[in-house]
Amino acid sequence: MKDILNKALQSGLIVGVILVFFELIDFTCTLGVMLEKLVSGSSKIKSVSPVYLGIMIALIVLLFSWQFTRRYHIARQENGFLKGLLLAIGIGLVSGGMLVLLNWTLSRFLTNKIDLRNYLAAMSPDVIKRSLFEKPFAEAIPIYFLTTSAGALSGVLIGYIGDKTGQPGQFFTLIAKRVRALKISNYFERNSHARVIGTVLIIIFALSLPLILNPYMISVVGLVLIYAILGLGLNLIVGLSGQLVFGYVAFYAVGAYTFALLTAPKPLGIEAGFIPAFLLALVSSGIIGALIGLPIMNLRGDYLAIVTLGFAEIVRILVNSNQLAEYTGGPQGIKNIGSPAQPKIISTLFGDPLPENIWFLYLILFLFVLVLYISFQLQFSRTGR
Repeated sequence: MKDILNKALQSGLIVGVILVFFELIDFTCTLGVMLEKLVSGSSKIKSVSPVYLGIMIALIVLLFSWQFTRRYHIARQENGFLKGLLLAIGIGLVSGGMLVLLNWTLSRFLTNKIDLRNYLAAMSPDVIKRSLFEKPFAEAIPIYFLTTSAGALSGVLIGYIGDKTGQPGQFFTLIAKRVRALKISNYFERNSHARVIGTVLIIIFALSLPLILNPYMISVVGLVLIYAILGLGLNLIVGLSGQLVFGYVAFYAVGAYTFALLTAPKPLGIEAGFIPAFLLALVSSGIIGALIGLPIMNLRGDYLAIVTLGFAEIVRILVNSNQLAEYTGGPQGIKNIGSPAQPKIISTLFGDPLPENIWFLYLILFLFVLVLYISFQLQFSRTGR
């Protein structure tokens, strides 16, 4: 038992240090805001509510408690359940006590009106109040112990059951074997009707997705698709040709700033339409790619990585520099970038124009499919092979 108590103390200290660090950089509250936005579907939430902050603390403790339970093989030891219970109690009490000590210190600074932002940029008075669950310190103490203990007990229980029965691993292994046994890909290759039906179902799902998602999820899916487009392009040079290129994102930036400069009212005042600005952005990225790529075609491995990384850093410094801030907007970027107008057929079909976020997601989805098609065509073309 002495060994498990030592492990419980060590694990609790590790979890407590992580919780303290997360709170000092306001990471726990940030995760809580993300969780609350995801559950509520509202993108207007700016600060975490006490309920979601408590849930996030419990989830963090749960994750690490589960890992410690698996690492120590608690379920395989004699009196494993009792040892698991002691481990959970130790993690919950020690990590909760460290949170109490930290927030007691922060509450003293708050009471004495000492601004900690001179030392810790994230520790504003509002953040400290949120970390105290919007309550006096004395009332927040049991909440800290409750959340850490609940997370520790849940994590240890999940780890104990999984390690004892082996069911989670066997379950996923069994599913993978059954899926492989179905040979779905071979079936679609042999049956043209199945391919058509599958394609139609995918198209219906993709077209209906923006209509059923909440605004926050629409913004998340949009960002995912934008980075997926970036990943498809990166896969051509890194994944398929095997060249280690770190500066690919710089070409992305060139196209983005070209489009922004052509469509925004300031600084150039051109305010071009979406299609010509989009095409010019493609051309500008291609030209810069050719100018950078041609001289370094003979480079390989680390040398190519260093050169392309240097190019990416040059672009980053230039767009953030004060000398070019009149054109690039500096760190704040270019504001009021033009958005694509909706075709009249949409108003004809739906009676009213689509909300801007839904229309924008449809556009990103179309561009993603287009880039995916081009990527596959290049991959299986004579040049790609």
